[in-house]
Amino acid sequence: LVGISLRAHQLGRALGGGDENQVLLEWVYTPIEYIVTTYGHGSGGHHIFHTIVLRMMVLLFGEENELAIRFPAFAAGIACLWFIYKIAGEILPSKEVAQLALLAVVVCPIHIYYSQTARGYSFMMLFSTLSIYATLKLIKSDKYFGWGLLLFLSGFLSVYTLPLSVVFILGLALWLLFVLTVPTLRAELGFPMQSIG
Repeated sequence: LVGISLRAHQLGRALGGGDENQVLLEWVYTPIEYIVTTYGHGSGGHHIFHTIVLRMMVLLFGEENELAIRFPAFAAGIACLWFIYKIAGEILPSKEVAQLALLAVVVCPIHIYYSQTARGYSFMMLFSTLSIYATLKLIKSDKYFGWGLLLFLSGFLSVYTLPLSVVFILGLALWLLFVLTVPTLRAELGFPMQSIG
């Protein structure tokens, strides 16, 4: 509730603060075909998947609806809080540690800001967080298809939102390789020790 209220505060302020102007003026009001197929020109790029969602919000709720235009970032920010809590519980099975991790992100000013701003950073944070969660569940579970599909979709949407997220995905893949091949890391993280393959 604290996380929701901190992120809902000033959600209806006038549009255009920070770097909202660029995405709104240069991208959101362009045809969807242009948004989907073009990343950057001149002054910079945009967060592709988020811009597609913003375009739909503008078409559904109008160009002057601050709450509707910021709602996708807000909703992604709130969902991210839940998954950070779940990830902390997966890594260290301690309710106190999970609550401390949740508290840290609930009051994090950067996370609050990007959860209130019509940009794609909260999408990128959510999809990256989902990728971590799906990876942890994939290692611990025998439901490979479901968790693998979630990992693929969240990784794809993270990169489609912000192409530079490919660096994060490569880092996550490298971490997974180390965890799967180094028995001491595997044991330390509490993952099953069955053979791989």
